[in-house]
Amino acid sequence: MNRGCRRLVLIAAVLVWPVPSPLLGQEPEPIRYTVSFPAPQTHYAEVEATIPTSGRPQIEVMMPVWTPGSYLVREFARNVEGLTARGPNQALLGVEKTRKNRWRISTNGAASITLAYRVYAREMSVRTNWVDDRFALLNGAPTFITLVESRARPHEVR
Repeated sequence: MNRGCRRLVLIAAVLVWPVPSPLLGQEPEPIRYTVSFPAPQTHYAEVEATIPTSGRPQIEVMMPVWTPGSYLVREFARNVEGLTARGPNQALLGVEKTRKNRWRISTNGAASITLAYRVYAREMSVRTNWVDDRFALLNGAPTFITLVESRARPHEVR
């Protein structure tokens, strides 16, 4: 390896099960995430999520408070910073934090919205995230904000 070149390796496990929707037997539209590391030495991952809204005037999104295998309350949302929401025309949308791990977003009737946020990642364990200029280790629960809904939905990560 070239000594002048630094590498950033992302190690993540993403499981997606296609689950049929109770509506007409169709699978719901996925939430699509893009994760980037523009300045890994700062220990941040930047996440952009495209979330389908079905044209609802508002949606509620959340981040888990625990992860499988470690059922203590972990408060992962404490590491989320700079959360913004935008509509298809890139206009900022209203975001209201309703609980420690939930946000209500006014969609203005858009079919989908884009969330952008940063996750501070400087705790190395099997249930948390780590990012530095050598590698990144991401777990789902402390990284991805998702819709509050009762049906299963696919999630895609890039």
